[in-house]
Amino acid sequence: MIQTYVTEEREEELKQAVEAGNWNTLADYIRHMIRAGESNVAELDPRGSGHKPSQERVSDRVLVDELDNEFKDIDQIISNVVSDLEREVSQRLFEMAKDDEHPVVTDGRGNYRIDQ
Repeated sequence: MIQTYVTEEREEELKQAVEAGNWNTLADYIRHMIRAGESNVAELDPRGSGHKPSQERVSDRVLVDELDNEFKDIDQIISNVVSDLEREVSQRLFEMAKDDEHPVVTDGRGNYRIDQ
């Protein structure tokens, strides 16, 4: 048996979905939603191989590599990871600005915007 706890507002939304659909009970609807979502749950796992590195959270490997078997200040670790992220985001924005298919434009001084 699995118990699910939801807010009263969410429970009301679920009940309305049951009434609007072809569901006999709220349990039937929830079981269907779980089955329908099972394939999506794997996509949410950042450790999956189907994601590009820029879409993943910071991996444990990156954090472990920052330590280098020495004690380091947490601010320095965070600074290094953020610097890497800044470079990656900057590079990606620059690539999008060079591509005529993207609405991203740059002024050449590190500023970007969406050109509509």
